[in-house]
Amino acid sequence: MNSGQAESSGPAAMMSSRGQDIAALSGVGTPIANVPRVLVVTARRWLTTTRLALELSESGFSVHALCPAGHSLAHVSFVSSIYRYNALRPLRSLRKAIEGSRPDLLIPADEDTVAQLHRLYAATEPINLTAEKLRSLIQRSLGDPELFPIFHARDKIASLAQALGVTFPASAPICNEADLQRKLEIIGFPAVLKTDGSLGGWGVAIVRSSTDAKRAFRKFSAPPGVLRTLKRLLIDRDANLVMPCLLRRCPSVSIQAFICGQLANAAVACWKGHVLANVIVEVLATRYANGPATVVNVIAHAEVSEAITLMTRQLNLSGLCGFDFILDPIDGRAHMIEFNPRATQTCHLVSFDGKQLLAALAAQLHELVPTDKLAIPIRGPIALFPYAVVEDPKSPHLKNVHKDVPSQSPQLMNLARRHPITQFVLTKFRTQSVRAIFRQIWQS
Repeated sequence: MNSGQAESSGPAAMMSSRGQDIAALSGVGTPIANVPRVLVVTARRWLTTTRLALELSESGFSVHALCPAGHSLAHVSFVSSIYRYNALRPLRSLRKAIEGSRPDLLIPADEDTVAQLHRLYAATEPINLTAEKLRSLIQRSLGDPELFPIFHARDKIASLAQALGVTFPASAPICNEADLQRKLEIIGFPAVLKTDGSLGGWGVAIVRSSTDAKRAFRKFSAPPGVLRTLKRLLIDRDANLVMPCLLRRCPSVSIQAFICGQLANAAVACWKGHVLANVIVEVLATRYANGPATVVNVIAHAEVSEAITLMTRQLNLSGLCGFDFILDPIDGRAHMIEFNPRATQTCHLVSFDGKQLLAALAAQLHELVPTDKLAIPIRGPIALFPYAVVEDPKSPHLKNVHKDVPSQSPQLMNLARRHPITQFVLTKFRTQSVRAIFRQIWQS
């Protein structure tokens, strides 16, 4: 299939019976023929994106997807059409997918595609009706274009939050190693180094000495290496590093004061700066250090909700996004540490007060007022998909938890059980020295 060419993927254009029930619960009401169309956009082969597509379909959307070759999105029936994402020509891929799917809303699933949608908006001159519609679609899906430049600038997000009275740890951009040393003298140890636009916990390091800080800064501020890029391209079939490697594109690095406490995430559905619904979870376990959550617990937190409201209004956000917080272990005070301008992996969960993000977003696109009827949230620890499927059943994290698995979709369950070849190979290396060498080669 060529880039931009659509492929029919089943009967997902019509709302499922469960979707009708969800829609009714959140005020979408009786399904109508004009089902809202969404284009899920991703540059990564995450199974969580396919789970998002399933939940969108069951919440009343007709789902279409732009994704790399080999993505699980291309192997499920609840996605109506698939468009091929080309990491070497991302803007062309976006244009063709948007022209083909004619969506009412764009839902980026990773930071790469958020940045590319921003670039597409800037590159599209409003010279005709088609261009104006494209720019309007991007604005409707993401928010105020004038604020796009700060979406991925961690230090600017920190400054904005602090100006609004949101508790945010001291943060600053780093220009060079001398600047790093000056900032460390102010912020102290431990500190956190982060790269703008990083995802999945990569590009984040907690440093406890000047030596650690310099090592992390040199790694983060360098363009992708040739070997790393080739490994991603040939083994992972991921071409996202090719252009940064060829152009010697260096990421921006910032420093943030370290806050000790309980990690919490908030997934948000919003529209023109107004929060439609949010679900807040405390993180009980992660896949790896600084990585994505694997076990969470849905909670209510007034300070987190207030921070979300303030930031969403100030950034004039629309669509789906997320925020990360650290909760003080003594008084529970919330420290915002991150803004994710994309859909996050918990946006399908029911909030503590019984609201559903995706159904609320569907109601907004239908221009209907949600009813007061609420869903029932899950109480207690939740093991998130796909980790609840692929994790070792004997893992202590999977004891006495609710397994959040999409059992209504055997297709997706089967896809989750297929371990990547890299995991298979790693299990064959039992000797510590060989495994250490292998991990260094595999590091991404």
